[in-house]
Amino acid sequence: MLEFFTMKPLDSDTFVDIYRRTKPPWIAQVAVAVLIAAAVVVTASPIKGGLPTLVLAVAFIAVGVVWWFFLRRHGQRGNDYDPLKTDDEAARTPFSWKEEGRFVFLLILSMAPLQFSSVMDSWKFAWSAGALTLVVALWTMFHDTWRPVRYVSPLAIAKAHPEMSLSEPAEWMWGYFYASKLCPRGRQIRSDALTNALAKWSWEPQAALAAVDELCQRGDMVKIRELRSTAENATPVYWLTLTEAGRDRFQARFPVGNNSGNKETSA
Repeated sequence: MLEFFTMKPLDSDTFVDIYRRTKPPWIAQVAVAVLIAAAVVVTASPIKGGLPTLVLAVAFIAVGVVWWFFLRRHGQRGNDYDPLKTDDEAARTPFSWKEEGRFVFLLILSMAPLQFSSVMDSWKFAWSAGALTLVVALWTMFHDTWRPVRYVSPLAIAKAHPEMSLSEPAEWMWGYFYASKLCPRGRQIRSDALTNALAKWSWEPQAALAAVDELCQRGDMVKIRELRSTAENATPVYWLTLTEAGRDRFQARFPVGNNSGNKETSA
């Protein structure tokens, strides 16, 4: 058991706050969709010359900036952990057409009307294409690409257990990982990114890593060595996630009805 832990226990309010922080800023998501739709209106319009192409280029530069600073989850990756995988396979960051492919899809979506603009040659077509693009882009941006399986919403858990109070370091960390959707088919977090994120709650890096080790020892969490963390004398960097057993035990600790009516399913 870890010693010397004086921070505030993880209560139901903190649990919900951590969960809500997993969602990207809705303003940034809407901004990306609006930028794409505006670019489509111009590229599909009767406007001639190089202006439509210029607008498209500027829009995608702006989208790239918004995506990088507000929508990209630094230090996290999709979670396809499987205990049957080799260490090398587990260390590789999985490619997700649902996530990386979103940007490509939006690029294709914005360029498609350009191919028909010379034929349609009307503002009615341009505005119709823009409206359709806005709807599709909003759905694409708000669709969560990595969703945990057999996962009871932290909102439902907090509602059913307002008395929640996790004061031991490993227990606090357990709740943090669950609320952050750092579990099977959700996401993994890099150990250095974890210690940076926990600074908000006054965690010291050594205490955080010690709590992780305790959870790993009891089978609730797993550490996967970062593939590029191989330099001599370098501090090892790991990808971290709850195991299926860790997720299930947490839900058993804080049951919600029969734990079947509030589950988020995989995407």
